[in-house]
Amino acid sequence: MSYYTATATTTNGNQRTQPNQKSNRTTDNIISPVSTSDMANFLGLPMPLTVADEVLIDGLLVASCKFYIDYTNKELLIRNYTLRYDRYPERQSAFGGLGAMHSNQDWWITFPVWPVDNIVSVTVNDELLVDVTDYTHDLNSEPARLMLVQTLASPIVVNYNSGYATSNDIPSNALTGIQLLTAYLFDHRGACDVSMAAQQSGAKTMWASDVMILTL
Repeated sequence: MSYYTATATTTNGNQRTQPNQKSNRTTDNIISPVSTSDMANFLGLPMPLTVADEVLIDGLLVASCKFYIDYTNKELLIRNYTLRYDRYPERQSAFGGLGAMHSNQDWWITFPVWPVDNIVSVTVNDELLVDVTDYTHDLNSEPARLMLVQTLASPIVVNYNSGYATSNDIPSNALTGIQLLTAYLFDHRGACDVSMAAQQSGAKTMWASDVMILTL
């Protein structure tokens, strides 16, 4: 088992707890699980597509996929992410009195997107954890989570993959919503924004059951 030294200190008290900065980033491009040709068939466009229509549909598909990911906190095809916490989350009372208000609602590290396919690496204080007893994880829960044995460790960097292996693994309502939103954007190009289109196209209705709640 590895041992770490906490570098971030906290002080209990109202407005006195040091914030725990979190970030979750990926440099992988979004790849649409709906192909350009399938989308053209959905739109009823004659084949082969013009270069202009092909480029337009490709861009609208990516925009629709991004809106789905941002709206539901669900990933589509697998992408690699780096999740960073300044320190391990802990519950601390913000003030006493009639009841305790906690400065952090988590007892563990929460993955901001789902599904988590696998954890590639966990690094604490620039030390790569190679002992599986240093942390445990639950990738089946929604959201997925990771628990460290040494709870005061900081900072923490988790490299992981999120998403589905193939488009066939993605729920059909997610794919249908992407098609509906893309079709609406195509028909109303230049005359609407994505958030309005998602509502009016019916995509949000298709995705309502997919939205993942990250905090209580």
